[in-house]
Amino acid sequence: MYPFLKPGDRLVIRKVLPADIQSGDILAVFGDQHQLVVHRVVKTLPHRRFLTKGDARLLPDALPVGFDAVAGKVAAILRSRRLISVACGHRAWFKKQYAWLSIRNLTRGAIGLRIKQSILRPLKNTPLCPISALGSNFNPRHPHCIPPVTTH
Repeated sequence: MYPFLKPGDRLVIRKVLPADIQSGDILAVFGDQHQLVVHRVVKTLPHRRFLTKGDARLLPDALPVGFDAVAGKVAAILRSRRLISVACGHRAWFKKQYAWLSIRNLTRGAIGLRIKQSILRPLKNTPLCPISALGSNFNPRHPHCIPPVTTH
């Protein structure tokens, strides 16, 4: 959920009814191993289910979240001794727009991840160099590669 939520943030979570959950809300849900996961609702589905996605992820969660797995909705963030409300003010207005941006991978975190992947993808396709790496296909990530020797 970075950059909306930052490491060290503490969350105020309130129980809600299914009708009170809408696109853009940040939900705390119980994951597969009963750990608490915090993701944004990008779409409400029939039968009290919700499609969620982390802001820095490129794809929504594989399975919709049922209301029975919802622990609550994030109402406020405690950051550096400040209480930041997400239930009112400009953050409440912005949450729907942020959900729209998130589903299209236009959030700051998703863009950063896409840039990082585009930089690393060419390295994955680089052929591994031989042990005596003297050519142009030197791969610094390969444990057996020896960098080319430069003479002065």
